[in-house]
Amino acid sequence: MPATILRVPSVHSDERRDIAEVEYAFPSAVRKTVLAVKGVVSLGNHYHRELTETFLLAQGEAHLLTRDVDAEGSATATIEKQTLVAPVVIVMPPFTAHCFQFSGPAVLICDSDKPFDKNDLLPFAFN
Repeated sequence: MPATILRVPSVHSDERRDIAEVEYAFPSAVRKTVLAVKGVVSLGNHYHRELTETFLLAQGEAHLLTRDVDAEGSATATIEKQTLVAPVVIVMPPFTAHCFQFSGPAVLICDSDKPFDKNDLLPFAFN
């Protein structure tokens, strides 16, 4: 069987990162997002009600902040802070607020089990 090659187009770029994304119909994920983190930045500060994300920190280091929330977005647990050093995989289930605090350039790859839905991207402030 021949290999499947998917070109990954850039969908967004700003001072913090470059994002490339492709949607496909393989059983492991519906959407793959590649983030080329440009430096010392925080990304995330949100949670999803429906979406499960699996992240691969392929290069770099970051602190990961997580906190469980309820259906209204209210915190139900204390903030957990973990230090991540590539390579590491993180599975983020629904109702888990998350924020990656990068200490420098990094590559973060995200597989999602559903297509992107802007109504399922809910902000969460880690204070």
